[in-house]
Amino acid sequence: SGEEEDMEGDDALERRAEEMAQRSLASLPAKVREAKLPAVRAALLQRLRAEAAAGGRPPSAPVAAPAQASQAPPPPPPPLLKEPAVPKSVDVALVAQRRAAEIF
Repeated sequence: SGEEEDMEGDDALERRAEEMAQRSLASLPAKVREAKLPAVRAALLQRLRAEAAAGGRPPSAPVAAPAQASQAPPPPPPPLLKEPAVPKSVDVALVAQRRAAEIF
């Protein structure tokens, strides 16, 4: 019957969510992993159920999945380019030159 198939499918989704959660948290210390596992599993299960309801396609607004431990962090932004420091003697010379131009 359809209801039994739904229950079997839900069990499969729960097992899959558990496996995915375990893999995504594998690199964390045991205590942290234990603390995060229920929330991660629930989020993954919600996403898997939404995908199953949409016919296997990801929903239009997917639930954010936890970052995979194997992903490298994004590279740091490039350093900001600073304007080259102008020696004070150059500044003084420019000011004197402008004043001379104003006078003449």
